[in-house]
Amino acid sequence: METRLTFFVELSEEGILDVMRKLNNLIKRTAEKQNVVCVDINNLIPKTPEYYADELHYTDKESELIAKKLCESLIRSNFCNKV
Repeated sequence: METRLTFFVELSEEGILDVMRKLNNLIKRTAEKQNVVCVDINNLIPKTPEYYADELHYTDKESELIAKKLCESLIRSNFCNKV
């Protein structure tokens, strides 16, 4: 039988935002090193309540906007012609 450990880290709002910034930067650097397309949706989405269901989850409106921005970025990067 497999044992799983579960724990929760409690961070302040600023702590959560700091972790998210660090993760986003790591993802961007890794994408650059691997020469792959990286779409920074964090800077594409307005920071208003209509786009966020809570601190982490998107509303349907934001999900639609993300899909649109992803498609635009992939087309602009010529990614679709490379596959």
